[in-house]
Amino acid sequence: MSLGLRFCAKTILDRLRAIRSEVPGVRSGEDIEHLHRMRVASRRARVALRMFGPSLGLPDERRSGLKGVTKELGRARDLDVQGEWLEAFCSGLDRRARPGAQRFLLRIRQRRQREQRRILQLLDWLEGPSGLAPLEEALAALALGPDGSVSASALMGASVMGLSLRVRDLGAYMDTQDHQGHHRMRIAVKSLRYALEICQPAAGDQVKPLLEGLKALQGALGREHDGLVWGQMADRYLEREREMTLSYFGHLRPLKRLVPGFRAVKDDRLRDAAEGLALAREIWDRMARDGFVDRIQDLASKMAGGGD
Repeated sequence: MSLGLRFCAKTILDRLRAIRSEVPGVRSGEDIEHLHRMRVASRRARVALRMFGPSLGLPDERRSGLKGVTKELGRARDLDVQGEWLEAFCSGLDRRARPGAQRFLLRIRQRRQREQRRILQLLDWLEGPSGLAPLEEALAALALGPDGSVSASALMGASVMGLSLRVRDLGAYMDTQDHQGHHRMRIAVKSLRYALEICQPAAGDQVKPLLEGLKALQGALGREHDGLVWGQMADRYLEREREMTLSYFGHLRPLKRLVPGFRAVKDDRLRDAAEGLALAREIWDRMARDGFVDRIQDLASKMAGGGD
């Protein structure tokens, strides 16, 4: 099966439509999964745009606004996840730790309410004439036009090869305590996963087991990153409570009842971060023994050579 210019255009366009389909649910704010799906769709659209956009003469992810969409949605999504987790965590705490954790939850919810105003502004832009419409119109025209001389398979192969090399190189950080290196690894793994999803029409059944491994590694690295973020947040939020308490009361005695809860959150999340890193290392070691990256590169080489 030959995949050409129309396939490239339709692949990006489908992902943009997935973003649009979540707009009503994100506007209502009643179910946090709509925003989550919109954010994931924006990431998938960015990967597709990086893969095919230059050959189609399209603006990149920054000029098209897609990178900004992901960033804005990311702030709200993090708060959604944090609020949901913290609510469940509070219910299991003893009386000594609960007040601080509940105060933490209150601050998270207040931030999320403020963030919703920014989300609504983003949606207005997204649906307006300067939002996704120009890119969608260009893609719709390409999808209906002549197929041209673009080889989607070659573009997919080149993209997957580059991303797999980056994942392999970042794997050198896995045995270190360089958490920023682990975070870059997670982003690269996520991009490679989304790129391989695009390759399924060309590669078929070879892709599914590769996707499963990448998803597991991404999830474990995500636990590490999120747990470390929680630890920093707990310190930062407790410091703000200290400042507000001192400003309002003139002394810090009321703060004592909040400290155990903030510390309980921090300790729990740092433990989960350590467990996530340990699991990520196990998964990555297993992938290395199985020649996981080599298998991806073999697949990429076949596609880059026009094996569609």
